[in-house]
Amino acid sequence: MNKSQAEASLKKLSSEVVKLDPSALITLYEIDSREIAENLSLKVSGVDKPSEPFRFHNMNNLKGISLVFQGETYYSFPIQADGFEMNSTGTLPTPTLTITPVEGMEESQAFALLKSNFISYENLIGAKVSRVRTFAKFLDANQEIEGVGDEADSYAEFPRDVYFIERKSNESKYNIQFELSSIIDLQNLKLPSRVIYASKCPWQYRGEGCCYEYRSRLSGPGSGENQAEIFGSTGHLPDYAPPVANASDELISGTITGSNGSTLYNPNSLGLTTGSNQFSGAYQTGATYTTGDVVFLQRNDIKYYFVAKTGSFTNVCPPHGTFWEPDQCSKTLNACKLRWGALGLAQNCRGGVCNGNVTGANEFLPFGGFPGTNTRTSIN
Repeated sequence: MNKSQAEASLKKLSSEVVKLDPSALITLYEIDSREIAENLSLKVSGVDKPSEPFRFHNMNNLKGISLVFQGETYYSFPIQADGFEMNSTGTLPTPTLTITPVEGMEESQAFALLKSNFISYENLIGAKVSRVRTFAKFLDANQEIEGVGDEADSYAEFPRDVYFIERKSNESKYNIQFELSSIIDLQNLKLPSRVIYASKCPWQYRGEGCCYEYRSRLSGPGSGENQAEIFGSTGHLPDYAPPVANASDELISGTITGSNGSTLYNPNSLGLTTGSNQFSGAYQTGATYTTGDVVFLQRNDIKYYFVAKTGSFTNVCPPHGTFWEPDQCSKTLNACKLRWGALGLAQNCRGGVCNGNVTGANEFLPFGGFPGTNTRTSIN
């Protein structure tokens, strides 16, 4: 959704609200248990993990009729939802969901999956519940219901109410009731959620929050590419971020040297050679690696890089201290300088050594800490 689409949809929604005879207000619900299913996957086996949220509506006048919005189907289920309304007393609402099985529900594949998740994933504690509100005329078209989908608009909806299942408040042979909580009302949640550190960066290196590998291409730099541009003079962020230093801020180029003192790994020329000292992509079992070769292992969408330290070897998977030097960040300001340049310049400078006069693109270091909060001690 772009800005113009958002403005047009908001205008239509606002116009419908003030009409004397508005279209019917439709309330839809989603119970998303995918995240808790993933977190509990090590404990649970033999149960199908949900591939999408359980979607439903509980409108009596549309009993037995499924509704479609934004391409998703919301089934008709007798689930009572109470307590979503806001109040002015200063307390957060604690809505409840009450599921009362009726004849025919057990035959529904969607309800069967919800029941399976309830049994297997600790009563769905922690599952996300979203309330979606829109007008009937904005639902998807071609639903063969009078007044539904006359002006279909997938973006025309009120801000979603998002809650999480806090606990199972009641269970009997007649019904099951869940109590919901806001994200800021969950147990053990502390504000502010981001802790301010003066000398440490909280970001995951090469992961969430870290800009170093934000635009990295899977294949790395190609032969003959302009390394100055790759290191950031185009677009302010590097397309490829080579391994630079270990967790002790020791430059990898200084730890991997030949017997005569020659440098066997140089991040500035990485990708330009066809022999050793090249980016080799993801580690491959059975491949032969020589000193200076760079590989990565990937886990949870984060790449962990390693540089070959010695000789020519096969079938030695990193991490292995004898054969591989890991690329790690000490989370300090100095570590950030090593990767972005001492003056915060995204250029082909590593460890304060620059090849030629290159004008950097950034005027600041993308450091995640707050050095200005500590003026008494030096920050490395």
